Amino acid sequence: MKPFLIRLSDLTRSQDWRLSFVPFIMGCVYLWLSCFKIDLNFESSLLILFSLVTTIGFAALGYLINEHFDIASDTKAGKVNRLAYVSNKVKLGLFLFSVSMALLPWLWLPHDNVTWFLIGAQFLFYLLYSLPFPRLKDVPFASNFIDAGYAYWIPLLLSHHTYALYANSIWAAWLPLFSIAVFLVGFRNILIHQVDDLFNDKRAGVRTLPMVIGVERVTFLMKGLLVQEVVFIVAALWYISIATPMHFFVLVMYILSLCLLVWRLRLHFASNYFAIESVRHITDGVNQYVLPICWLVVLGFQKPIYLIFIPIHLLFFFPINYWQAIKNSILSIYTIIRRLVLSLYWKIYQVLSKYVNYLIYYFMRILGVDLVKENTSLVGYIKRKFRK
Repeated sequence: MKPFLIRLSDLTRSQDWRLSFVPFIMGCVYLWLSCFKIDLNFESSLLILFSLVTTIGFAALGYLINEHFDIASDTKAGKVNRLAYVSNKVKLGLFLFSVSMALLPWLWLPHDNVTWFLIGAQFLFYLLYSLPFPRLKDVPFASNFIDAGYAYWIPLLLSHHTYALYANSIWAAWLPLFSIAVFLVGFRNILIHQVDDLFNDKRAGVRTLPMVIGVERVTFLMKGLLVQEVVFIVAALWYISIATPMHFFVLVMYILSLCLLVWRLRLHFASNYFAIESVRHITDGVNQYVLPICWLVVLGFQKPIYLIFIPIHLLFFFPINYWQAIKNSILSIYTIIRRLVLSLYWKIYQVLSKYVNYLIYYFMRILGVDLVKENTSLVGYIKRKFRK
């Protein structure tokens, strides 16, 4: 079983989604648990577990379908497609296993007609995107909308709806703001993927959005998407914090994290190579790693038993290389705070020194001593008197 899972992980390129898409969706799960005030018990534990299983199943299935129908174009472009080197029997086994992971949890997970509609839309988007006809993956703009839809938007709505059903509640009022932000995240990420695959797509004869609008407009579009994404997420977090004040902590951490990243990468924003530099991912680390932990911390303060999920989440959904990034961020924050404190201390010292000196001067004038004429300080004047 273990070799099969390793092979499944390899062929579905799990490194592309296990530490990006999945941590974000699990972060959303913590948000739903907090907002719907769901207690941790055996049933809710199964809810969380099966949510994770179906999330992984859908992610793996999406990659399998996409990779299978990409074999011809990847071969034409000279790009390695690992699925091209396995037998149809193995492909069928991987496909059935992924479908089982995606669908079997719904035998227990709460569901209704909206659930089946969203799941149906997810499968439809997979097929519209990948099948030889209509293969919307090769249609500029349409491919970006479809990919953002099945990779981010539909999973978000399905997850939220599931927890709303479990809590016997309705969709949160702030969900439209949050879902727009998440859709923008998905649109930006597929745009980045298309930029990275530009030369492969050109060799394969595939037309994508970056080819149609050109490098300058891609850069402008990416920056616009980033700004809009931040605006909608901040608006959603503000809305959430109004309903649940403890979530104001999440809003503050989100803004502080972004400010720190903007300060560190400030020189790259005006770069002509923005579309291919790491700055294009500036919000991804915050969305995938900072927000989930912050939501989990808030959930832990609301219901302390949930704090046990923090080490579990860090173990499975937090990349090792980010620990070094956190260390660097802490050092950067320390440096900034230290500079501010020293600067503030020096300014306060100068102001206080000036006013204290004035007080001493006029106090001594009342006593009949002019320290300016004596050309000395109070300490010097006292020492001089004692010497006499």
